[in-house]
Amino acid sequence: MMMQKLLIFSILSLINIHFSLVYAQQFPKYYQSNLIKVFDENQIELKNPFAGGLKFPVMQNFDLNGDKIQDIVLIDRTDNKILTFINQGNMQFIYSPEYERFFPDSLASFVKFRDYNGDGKMDLFTYAISTGAGIAVYKNISNDVEGIKFKMVSPWLSSFFYGDLRLESEFNLPMFWIDIPEIIDADGDGDLDIFTFDELGGVWLQYYRNISMEVFGNKDSLKYSCIDTYWGNFYETDSSNDVVLNSVRPWGYRNYHENYDSLKTAWGVGMAKENMEHFTPKPAMKKTPVRHAGSTVMAQDMDADGDLDLIIGDVTYPMLNYLQNGKKDDNLPYDKIKKSIMFFPDYDTSVNIRNMPNVNFLDIDNDGVNDMVFSPTDMEIIDTFQSLDQIWLYLNKGSNNNVQLRFNRKDFLQGEMIDLGGPSAPALVDVDADGDLDLVVATKGDFSKTFYQSDRLVLFENTGKTDSTVFILRDLDYLGLSSRKFRDIIPSFGDVDGDQDIDLLLGQANGRLIYYQNSAGPNQPLSLSFVSDNFQNIDIGSYSAPCIHDVNRDGLADLIIGQNAGKLSFYRNTGTQGNPSFTLVSDTFGGIFIPKSDHRTTPAVADLDSNGKDDLIIGMDILNPNYAVVRGQLLFYKDISAVPGAVFEKADSLIRDFQSDQPLMYSFGNLLRPVVACLDGDQRADILLGNSRGGLLFFGTNTNVSTKITANKSLTLCSGDSITLDAGEGFDSYKWSTGATTRKITVKEAKTYSCEVRKGSFSSTAYITIRQHPGTIDADFSYQANERKVSFTALNDNIKYIHWDFGDGGFSFDLNPVHQYVQQGTYRVCMSLSDWCGAADKECQNIFVSSSLSEDQRARMVKVFPNPFDNKIIISIEAELLNNPLKITIFNSVGQVVYQKQSIDQPLFEIQTSEMQNGFYLLEIQSVDGGEKTFVKLLKM
Repeated sequence: MMMQKLLIFSILSLINIHFSLVYAQQFPKYYQSNLIKVFDENQIELKNPFAGGLKFPVMQNFDLNGDKIQDIVLIDRTDNKILTFINQGNMQFIYSPEYERFFPDSLASFVKFRDYNGDGKMDLFTYAISTGAGIAVYKNISNDVEGIKFKMVSPWLSSFFYGDLRLESEFNLPMFWIDIPEIIDADGDGDLDIFTFDELGGVWLQYYRNISMEVFGNKDSLKYSCIDTYWGNFYETDSSNDVVLNSVRPWGYRNYHENYDSLKTAWGVGMAKENMEHFTPKPAMKKTPVRHAGSTVMAQDMDADGDLDLIIGDVTYPMLNYLQNGKKDDNLPYDKIKKSIMFFPDYDTSVNIRNMPNVNFLDIDNDGVNDMVFSPTDMEIIDTFQSLDQIWLYLNKGSNNNVQLRFNRKDFLQGEMIDLGGPSAPALVDVDADGDLDLVVATKGDFSKTFYQSDRLVLFENTGKTDSTVFILRDLDYLGLSSRKFRDIIPSFGDVDGDQDIDLLLGQANGRLIYYQNSAGPNQPLSLSFVSDNFQNIDIGSYSAPCIHDVNRDGLADLIIGQNAGKLSFYRNTGTQGNPSFTLVSDTFGGIFIPKSDHRTTPAVADLDSNGKDDLIIGMDILNPNYAVVRGQLLFYKDISAVPGAVFEKADSLIRDFQSDQPLMYSFGNLLRPVVACLDGDQRADILLGNSRGGLLFFGTNTNVSTKITANKSLTLCSGDSITLDAGEGFDSYKWSTGATTRKITVKEAKTYSCEVRKGSFSSTAYITIRQHPGTIDADFSYQANERKVSFTALNDNIKYIHWDFGDGGFSFDLNPVHQYVQQGTYRVCMSLSDWCGAADKECQNIFVSSSLSEDQRARMVKVFPNPFDNKIIISIEAELLNNPLKITIFNSVGQVVYQKQSIDQPLFEIQTSEMQNGFYLLEIQSVDGGEKTFVKLLKM
């Protein structure tokens, strides 16, 4: 039957009846991959076809795989999605989503990797999404065992001493989501300072000095003071992206020698002697501030003169402004911009990207010198942004402090993936009747050309064999749809009219359906003609997303329609073959309803677990209550039916990490539009996802054509040693990055190795990184205490010998021991270890172990006599409470402290009470390190 042959996504059950019984009634595990090959219109293969597209990326260097080569981590402001790319050399970066799970899902707007505490690990600065304004900081606590790991140390940075007021209270260091700050050591003292435009108008650049070194003498305290509210003596105008030089901010201040004595006193830090030098503007120089919003700023010594110059991007404008600092040239005590160059770089192709371009300063060509990648950051539709050919790469032929740029390309990273401009929605159908599924993608196109008012369909022909898929771009405006000015179209193919060939329905922004009828007949290439943009007067409100599927299995195609209200509508086909009629049965199909706005739903149906029953996949944007932002999610429901009032059973996420096989819980982007069909040759349904960034993501189940490279020992290479790598068995061919073609290779060099394996017409590539042993080892461990039971974890790998001293006389040679303490207290635990390369180290930590005794048990261990008392009391304390020194406090009946003594470590202790008045008292006993308190009631007569 033609329906079975076409295997249309979202129309029929896509799993062939000949699937192996081993799959029966088990949900498959899905893994993100680039397994399917895709070629552009010039038949050039895309290296990262399913990376999902790029719109407003902010990117940074970060060593993901530990090979000492800088990779790329970026966040796209469209949906705050983190993407990770491994550096393969020769300016080739491979999309590697397996690293994305290591980054917090709370990141937003921008990421900057900076080592704020000097431990050699790149920490993470991002937008303070929990507060709605400001900068959050995550400390890099990566280790050999857990890999990349970050811990939030500040949900928002704060600042002291705002203006001339000597405030000893903190306020949020202000920065709005549209801006991108600079984080750099501006004063050369070793800690990280911050530049960002002012919060009241966005026209003046403010300098926040990190006062960690000045106050604490270290760089890791993240304490800031706004010491200059008009850094550089310039402001941005609101009538253009020009700047006005030699300007002073009204009521602004500049205080480069702030006196921190009051803070040091409050924080108990040794006093410092600093001279006070306060620059105040003359009244005649004051100018009226100008309203302005949205800027990107990069600070860097661009001309090797020892001061910081600026590159600024401006909201609504496509060019960059280079501001040259004259501080060193003019021997000034403060920074002052002396020259502005509007079209940067003026000596090469000038940046022209709509809108508000940002400077990404990172090394692309592995020469140790940072290059520049420019990308847009202004997402406001009113400002006409650019969404294709908007990521410009310039190679730096100079140095980091004497930048000489040469234009390279306009589609860095983007040109290696499917990226169609606007949000994407895929569908699969056999367009040319050759027996395989072609790919049709709805897109809004490049906003700067379409203004998101003329959506189109893009056709990729499947030129692969029956057991494989290869897509080639054939038509950028399939059916000439762009001329009809439809918006937010979502395609679904199926036999709408019951004539045994495949028609097309399109959802759209106004909530109605667009109908294209196929007049070709069965087993013929599609011949689709426009019929109506208000099909059968179906109107679900807004953003309709149809899925054509015979839900009740009566031989007639029904409709499941997603929408903007966080639910699905089910329309049953109550007509006949050749005369369809769709009747609303439920507007909360399956009991699925998220009662919030902007929860767009896009459904797809397939028998995922091969049990003969349909399952439902929904792409939905859901508000994250922890961060008050919308995150896209894939929801799975098993064994759906057309029974009125049925509530579908939600399944756990089926998306897994290939390396760890753990479920992936982070978001894959926004506006997720799923399509389901078998594409990778394993006879199981795979998932293609459209998203708001304009590309596609692929999730497959065929692990038979994927491999993991394993090693015969630790991945740390000792001096003079070798490691054998194994690409796995069962493949037709092997191709290593070394040129070897065998399954196993032996290597003696620390670097990243890759192996491409082939099986039939499919191929996949795996990577492994070998690290060189540094010659020393830095021992480290973590622990988790559950009252007196403590679990210890060594955070080093390649361990040959380990010894634990638990501080109470106990010891262990286990790698990750669990120890039971007898008494509450603080213990000094030491871990000594050596590794297979001969390096050794010792790490000691003080840990507090709380008591598991009840309050009554603790009270019985303390005896006070006499009670009632007169001139003295004697306190007897049992040994279990004396493991640590104690603090004794006596309160009177109104809660006042009448006696306190620290560091009690004797079982008998006498207190003179002759000065106390008659009445009731409360005795409190607690370890000086904290922990549970013990109370005894007292009476003096």
